[in-house]
Amino acid sequence: MREKVPFTPLVRCVLVVTGIAVLHAGCKKDEQPAAPPTPSAPPAVAARAAPVPPEETYTLSNVRLRYDENESKLTLSYDVRNQGAQRVRALLCLDSVDKEGYLVEQGNVFDRLSLRAGDSDQVTDESDFLSAESWRAAEFFRLYVGKTSCLPTAERLSALILMDKSGQELPTDARPEPKVSPADSGEATGPWFKLEEVQLTQNEQDEVTVAYKVTNLVKGRVTGHLCVRLIDDKRCDCKSLDYAESPALTQGSGASERRTSRLELTHEENWDKGHYLVAYMAQLGCTTPVEQSASNVLTLLKPRNIHAPAKPEEPDAEEEH
Repeated sequence: MREKVPFTPLVRCVLVVTGIAVLHAGCKKDEQPAAPPTPSAPPAVAARAAPVPPEETYTLSNVRLRYDENESKLTLSYDVRNQGAQRVRALLCLDSVDKEGYLVEQGNVFDRLSLRAGDSDQVTDESDFLSAESWRAAEFFRLYVGKTSCLPTAERLSALILMDKSGQELPTDARPEPKVSPADSGEATGPWFKLEEVQLTQNEQDEVTVAYKVTNLVKGRVTGHLCVRLIDDKRCDCKSLDYAESPALTQGSGASERRTSRLELTHEENWDKGHYLVAYMAQLGCTTPVEQSASNVLTLLKPRNIHAPAKPEEPDAEEEH
């Protein structure tokens, strides 16, 4: 019998090495381990459109204006477009400026705008906020879109358009920034007006009119009304029986002129009750008390021929039938 030869440590070692070689026989010697995947580039982000500056949110074009002095109506036609990114509510504003560069009227709201982004419109509108008095005093106009109001401090949402009274558009640098009169800014000291030569008359139709001379004492434009208060006792003009006032007048620096206006009391029958008249100029007319007048105060004896209008005759009952 052949004797069994036991595995020696050397044999075991040879077998282990041989087995390892067999396991690696199917692998390429030059194969490198797989490299980690290269991260893909982030998707391109579309560039945001540059925001439209506030003063260019609205654009105005083809602007035309016309004024009817008989009806005191200003007609304005224009094209408007919202080139912003969202709907914007705003106000169309109009300022009038005199030949000396002083504001006649400022902050008039001509129209209300509410256009969605990209929308446009053609508008023709009219307004009676500009009196014939102010129209005659104006030399040119400023038109723009205001964000929340037409006050000087309000943010503008459009470029400024300058126009003369014929409706012709002017270069934006054709006129300097308008000046605010000391009377409007509160810087004027002393009276604004000098009032003199006040006279009342009554015609055949029982209409009472007042003739007067008024002079601007302020270096700048002033606007006001003549107020005439009817009183019974000249020792106290604080308790007027009634009052009447003239339409608003506006005067440039140093202007002096004679005016004639019709006076209508709140109750015409009161012309028979009072004995004296108190006349003065005031920015807001007779809502301004005498002690806050914008001129000297004149106390006059009411002319005897000034009386209450005759009552219309009632038709006879027989004539009605």
